[in-house]
Amino acid sequence: MKKFQSIKETQSEDVCGLCGLPGADKIPHPQYWPTEQRPNTNLVHSECENEECQRAHQEFLQKYGGSGVDKFLNSIKESKIVKKSQLKPLIKTVLREIYKKQLNEWSSGIEENYEIEFDSLVIPGLTTENDAVTVTINIEYEGQPGTPARGMFGPPENSSPAESDELNILDWDFVLLTITPEQGQPKEIDNFQTLSKEQFMVLKKAVNDYIEINEDKIEGEILKKLGNIEPDYPEPDREDDYFEDR
Repeated sequence: MKKFQSIKETQSEDVCGLCGLPGADKIPHPQYWPTEQRPNTNLVHSECENEECQRAHQEFLQKYGGSGVDKFLNSIKESKIVKKSQLKPLIKTVLREIYKKQLNEWSSGIEENYEIEFDSLVIPGLTTENDAVTVTINIEYEGQPGTPARGMFGPPENSSPAESDELNILDWDFVLLTITPEQGQPKEIDNFQTLSKEQFMVLKKAVNDYIEINEDKIEGEILKKLGNIEPDYPEPDREDDYFEDR
């Protein structure tokens, strides 16, 4: 004859602290989204916990926007003291992210035929201040794609804000020099060895100065071509007092 468990016996074993049903298979995570339901037992169903995390995250995102989510996660990082029992899963998460990041690295690349226009660049014996000068170069860069918000539908302690793409210019090479006089046809030079040392140094300095001044603009244009633009998260319609007391 099958023995039926009493309510007291069931509650002392594997009842989920979220749905109240038996069969709970894990210990609850230690951090919670502000409106996330706290379990009232020592165990939960993984599915129940995931669903509640997603619900609470969506509610928080709609109310505070992406910047609010980032601020909340950063506040947890600043104040959280990690217990030894939590270190193992956290280390595994970090290692997974490092491995994934290595797989997604751009490493390096070349932006070909980038054009720089000068309105009054005087190259001795070659151009006057009335000539339009266009220098076409290849730009070598290294970069690393940004990471999206991680684990945002899960426990806050396993979540992190999105990180933007990073790109740095390493070097560049001449491709073409186009000189368009005020009156007349454009002249193209693709063999830069035909320039004198003085002409070459003037042109090289002009390009270096342009890149130094416009580095952020150039890097932004390359990122845009790569198609890696940060998402525009919705901002909250009004300020709330949630963060004022933190």
